[in-house]
Order: sequence, then C-alpha cells, then structure tokens
Amino acid sequence: MTIIGITADGKKISKTTAAGTASYVAGGFDITMDDLNSIDSILIISNTAGVITDPADASISGNVATVKVRMFQYLCCSIGNALEAPAGTDFSTWNFTIVAVGN
Repeated sequence: MTIIGITADGKKISKTTAAGTASYVAGGFDITMDDLNSIDSILIISNTAGVITDPADASISGNVATVKVRMFQYLCCSIGNALEAPAGTDFSTWNFTIVAVGN
C-alpha cells in the first residue's frame, strides 16, 4: 500500500499489491486498499498470473475492490471470449496490483 500521487482536487492515487485467493469464487475476490477510506475509481489491475483483470469488471465497496478474473479456457487454436475463472482456482502464488483513486 503506497500513496503514489495526489490529484489536482486532492484525491489520493494509491497502489496496492496482494496475493490472489487460494480458492476463487464466482464474482471475484476482495483486495482492500488500506491507504484509502473509499475508492472512487480503479485505474489499473495488473497481475503476475497471465490472466485478464479488467477494472471495468471490478466492483467497489468502500475501500475494497472485488477483482473478477477471466481466462481463456480452451485450446490455443480456438476462437472465443475469455471466461470467468472456474470456482476453486488457486491464485495464491500470484500477485495482483491495483492502482486506484479515492479519499
């Protein structure tokens, strides 16, 4: 948890890195932004797992971001959309980093 900047209107820009969940559940897993009391928007969600984490898929409640993970779950030569990670998937050995703006 690090404050990496302040916006012109005085809001904090915070960066938090946390390990993923050991057992993914549908809808995502929570990451708390301890430097913020509330998250206004999520700018970036990156990860070391090679999966898709889109800020548009995340939900926000107070200073907690719920991160939805999507992945390609079919043969490399197939064409299709990334699907939400299956329940029970272990992401605990990978890190997820969020950059967010809030108070």
